[in-house]
This record gives sequence, C-alpha cells and structure tokens, in this order.
Amino acid sequence: MSNEFQAICEKCGGKMVARHEGSMQGLFCTRCDWSVVTTNIAGIKLDRTQYDVFAINGDYKNHSHIKVVAEVTGSNSLAARKLLQEPTPAVFRGSAVEVKRIKAILNSVGMFCKIIPDFPW
Repeated sequence: MSNEFQAICEKCGGKMVARHEGSMQGLFCTRCDWSVVTTNIAGIKLDRTQYDVFAINGDYKNHSHIKVVAEVTGSNSLAARKLLQEPTPAVFRGSAVEVKRIKAILNSVGMFCKIIPDFPW
C-alpha cells in the first residue's frame, strides 16, 4: 500500500501533478490542463526590513573591488576608492531582495560583507 497522495482531475478524471512556478503553486491536470492554484510568495519578498551592507575586506588598490563598490553605491571610481579606505565602509542600504543581489555581487570579486541587522536570507 502506497502512502503517496494521487490527485484526480474533477473535470476529466486525469492525473493531477504539482507544479511550482515563481509565486504560484498548484495542481495541474496532465490530460485537460484544468488546474487549481494559489500564491506562494517567498519570505524574502515579504521581508520589509531595511538592511545596511558594509564591505569588510575591500581593497582600495584592487580594481575589481573599486569597480564593484562604484556599481553598488552608484558612484564613480574615485568616490568608491575613497570609500574603500574607510575601516568599515557602508556600501548599500535596502530591502532583503536587493541586499541578496548586492551580497552576491560583492562575493563575486572576493569581497565579504557585514549586514545589519542579521540577514537570514
């Protein structure tokens, strides 16, 4: 005896399969494509906290670090280089979705960051 749940389409009796795409999830009929769906919004998109991102090991002599900091701060290379000379430069403030993207950009050039408050994503 199987413990697996098998949903049957109420329109045609076909097999229903589960799908999750973006912010939508549901059951879809493999025969007639009838479906029942609901929203499933990721927690990171619901997080309204404003996070501050600080560059930890940025090197003001490293061209890729300067370029990335200029990109995330929206400044030029001279301003980014000057910012990287600070002990713990603040490079970004924003939502969880934005901070996750900024963190990935910084990490891509070998930079680490400190995020305040604690970043669960």
